[in-house]
Amino acid sequence: MAAFDQDYRRLVRLCARLTSSSDAAEDMAQETLVEAWRNRHKWTGSGSPFAWLSRIAVNVCWRWRRSRGRDSGRRIDASDEVLENTLTAPNWQDELEQNELLELLDRALTTLPPATRELLVAKYVEDTPLSELSERLGATTGALAVRLHRGRQALQEVLKSQFSEEAVAFGLAEASEVGWVDTKLWCARCGTARLQALRDLQDCFLLRCPHCYLSTGQYFESVDLATRAVQRIIGEAQGFRTIQTRLDAAGFRYCQQALERGQVACAYCSKPARVSCLAPDAGFNALPGEYVLTLRCEHCSAPTLAISLGRLLLGAPEAQAFWKSTPRLRRVPELATTYESAPAIRIRYENVGGSSALEIFTHRDTFRILGIRKAN
Repeated sequence: MAAFDQDYRRLVRLCARLTSSSDAAEDMAQETLVEAWRNRHKWTGSGSPFAWLSRIAVNVCWRWRRSRGRDSGRRIDASDEVLENTLTAPNWQDELEQNELLELLDRALTTLPPATRELLVAKYVEDTPLSELSERLGATTGALAVRLHRGRQALQEVLKSQFSEEAVAFGLAEASEVGWVDTKLWCARCGTARLQALRDLQDCFLLRCPHCYLSTGQYFESVDLATRAVQRIIGEAQGFRTIQTRLDAAGFRYCQQALERGQVACAYCSKPARVSCLAPDAGFNALPGEYVLTLRCEHCSAPTLAISLGRLLLGAPEAQAFWKSTPRLRRVPELATTYESAPAIRIRYENVGGSSALEIFTHRDTFRILGIRKAN
């Protein structure tokens, strides 16, 4: 019983650290125990039981923070119009990223000497107080502090050397030390290569397809991370996949507002930016045959935003869901057609190697969505 009480107190402390709320910590600890009981068949019996509980606590507290963010209303003033109705990353993305991060740390920890690994897990995963570790291991707290410092350095070196690309993707290493890194996202334009990511010295987030970039010179994504709007959209996300999902969803909602109103708040100065729907070959370095949406602010020096219609619609909820279920997509050339007698543009995303497809129809002049359907 004493051992259970001790583990429970450690679990409450861990939840308090994960939620930044002492009031919610005990509720989250209890929910962790309930979820552990429901999933007891998944316990393999290897490793520390508390380490297994702590993994469950991470997901429980993550869901709590996310639901709290959705439920807590905030006042949106005129300067924040750019963020109105912004979507956050779907739940599956957050949970997938968290699980992949834990898996990465597990693999990195296994490369360390057993004594170092056990000490790091006890302190930082199981949240064991230094005084307790001192008594358990028969070493002074000062000596343990030195060992922990060296252990962290060793883990960091392993992440930078053996797992550099994944470490950068999760914000555990500086991108400047690695350069372009491969992500797990397939290019949704050609479907033949995985996207590469970079955070450059000017603090821009860049994604490129190595295949498409060679032929077009265009990035799949290029975002200034210094703008307040982008910072609010990304939040605490570090993984490239979650960052991109949030940018896609927010960009789609932002541009939908622009199309509905004819203007939208500039992401830099919050004053009205003018919207234009351009036909193919109308400029802005668009690729042949691509329709382009532009947002131009005449009140500040912000660059004109130009995004192809096919790229923009990839942020639609239906397209995001299709991309999730079909990781390897390709976008076929846009087609001028009709939809229920209205002049339309058909954007089609196809499953590479499969028969499924998603078609989105927009009005040819206003780019407003007319219909979405799955096709073969």
